[in-house]
Amino acid sequence: MIQRELRTAEDIGKWITAELQKIKACQGSSVDSVVGLREPDVDGCNWSDSIAVQLGEDCPRPILQKIIQEARQRFNLKI
Repeated sequence: MIQRELRTAEDIGKWITAELQKIKACQGSSVDSVVGLREPDVDGCNWSDSIAVQLGEDCPRPILQKIIQEARQRFNLKI
């Protein structure tokens, strides 16, 4: 199992927002909330990939999904 850093929902949201902001087409995008799961999924992540996000008008959704997947590999929600 992957060893993940424990972070608050706010910290995870800030990390995803910062990664989005690095991409010109995604500037203006931000994460509103990250929601925990009752139990970790099969990969061991304990928060949902269905996050509330304000996506910039020109930001391609596949970029958002890639960043979320990277975050889910790196971080678990500190409860």
